[in-house]
Amino acid sequence: MAACAGRSADGYRLGQGGGYFDRALANLTPAPHAIGIWLLQSRMATIHPSRMT
Repeated sequence: MAACAGRSADGYRLGQGGGYFDRALANLTPAPHAIGIWLLQSRMATIHPSRMT
């Protein structure tokens, strides 16, 4: 499970880990199912995703 500071309607997640969860999950084999937990109040109109480096 990954904590979410915010979530957009199109499924992008705003976290607080600087991409840590995303990088860690991307390197696991087999790929795990990721579950994001957030409050309805954290819904955002849009989040502009950036490429992870």
